[in-house]
Amino acid sequence: MDVIREKRDGRTVMKVQGTISIYEISALHRQMLECFKECNDFIIDLGEVSDCDTAGAQLLCAARATVGPKGKSPTIDGISKGVGRTLNRLGINPARIREQAKEEK
Repeated sequence: MDVIREKRDGRTVMKVQGTISIYEISALHRQMLECFKECNDFIIDLGEVSDCDTAGAQLLCAARATVGPKGKSPTIDGISKGVGRTLNRLGINPARIREQAKEEK
């Protein structure tokens, strides 16, 4: 798994590539915390994630739930087929995640 930080339209983007699984979530969690401390308005781009297990999905859901009430505005974008498949198996509608982010703005 690789995480590339870049700027897009003045916002910080965490572009995640590769697999998000129980083996990678510790590193991803650390990088997310760094971004949460530095940025109020950021995007987590999952368009290039090849596979995601339930531990990865749990981290993504926890990230939104944790920072949202603190005035941060994380947006999950570019949900890949691998991430979407896992979210669907867990009963989470990937399209709804994007809608919620827009409603919260």
